[in-house]
Amino acid sequence: LWMILQNEHPQTIALVLSDARSAHARQIIAEQTRAVQLAVVERIAGLDRVSPEMIKLVEDSMEARFTNITSAAQVEVGGVPYVAEIMNRVDRSTEKYIFDELGGRNAALADEIHKLMFTFEDIVNLDSMAIQRFIREVDTKDLAVALKSANEEVKRVIFQNMSSRMRENIEQDIQFLHNIREVDAIIQVVRCFDDENTIHVAGKVNPLDDIETINTELALADLASVEKRLARISKQAKSGDKDAVLEEKVLNKLSELLNESTFINLKDHFEEDEIPVAKMLNLMSTKPVIYVANVAETDIKDGNAYTKQVEEYAKSHGAETVIISARIEEELAELGPEEAKEYLAELGVEDSGINKMIKSVYKLLNLRTFITAGEKEVHAWTIPAGAKAPQAAGVIHTDFEKGFIRAEITPYKDFAELGSYVACKEKGVTRLEGKDYVVQDGDIVHFRFAV
Repeated sequence: LWMILQNEHPQTIALVLSDARSAHARQIIAEQTRAVQLAVVERIAGLDRVSPEMIKLVEDSMEARFTNITSAAQVEVGGVPYVAEIMNRVDRSTEKYIFDELGGRNAALADEIHKLMFTFEDIVNLDSMAIQRFIREVDTKDLAVALKSANEEVKRVIFQNMSSRMRENIEQDIQFLHNIREVDAIIQVVRCFDDENTIHVAGKVNPLDDIETINTELALADLASVEKRLARISKQAKSGDKDAVLEEKVLNKLSELLNESTFINLKDHFEEDEIPVAKMLNLMSTKPVIYVANVAETDIKDGNAYTKQVEEYAKSHGAETVIISARIEEELAELGPEEAKEYLAELGVEDSGINKMIKSVYKLLNLRTFITAGEKEVHAWTIPAGAKAPQAAGVIHTDFEKGFIRAEITPYKDFAELGSYVACKEKGVTRLEGKDYVVQDGDIVHFRFAV
């Protein structure tokens, strides 16, 4: 009945529905129309990128695609409320993309839809069944992002109405977001190989889409934090507080940049006095990034078309790229040092992917290593480039820095060639340096200090 009626003239529909079974007919039409709505929702949510055709579909919805049926059947679907409901169900990156496109075409209409959409704080006004339905329908990662910045009442209501297993998953996602904010750099491992036995979640291999998906999710999580902070700091800024005025300026800049869903190089976008304020927020989108292109064993030496895309993207965004093969790394982990060296030689590469990644991290974070060596153990210590001898000593123990006298330095390369401390001292390679000495990468150091 629904399939027949959807293309009929309203008078024909009204005539059919005037039958004694019209109430039943209206119910069927309502259910079928709802099924079409859900199918559209699934189609939006299932796309890895929302196409212009999708935007056209949303715009068509605003013109009440079901007007003929719903006016006669008295089913309240179609139009702006229908689109608002769709937007409630899609993931955050899809929602942002649609609003960006729609806002450029009809800002008033986009605003009207936005006002009708369900806000996260509204959940405290729903009954338990509605809350549980909402929880089932929302993506758990989106829920974790929202809960991280939600007020205590909203958190309490959400956690009360979800299963213990889901609560555990959400808490893990929230903890993940917290942990990633504490790191110094982010490594994104990107699939750069074809394998029909390893199905990609999106149905196709596209490393740039994968990168942008992750960047968008991180940017949206950061944007939620920035907007929450901005709402609070704006009140202080109005009072004339200088620190608040500066922070408000930084937050507004960050908000604009995060809406572009990309990683932010603070030096490119902020003044010298603004950078410490931006760093204080500890946003994921401001962390330096390494893109690790995971390839098949056959592509480990020269890469492939996918890795070229990743390298170009990384270069244009001031990031590092490393090519590895997870399968090769798995095999190397089971081999001894000599066997691993022979295996790498057979593959035509000098170093393992893990070692290349460590070197890239050091380069990206501008780090150096110095070594302390005694009869019982040898230890490598990490310092920032440019650190002087007393600061390097402080990495081992604060007493070393406070009581620093001198540092006995032996370059590792010379030590490896000569074979011993005695030989290094005889050749004059080992030397004493004072507090102004900048420790170099690979220095073997013996600190002299007094407490």
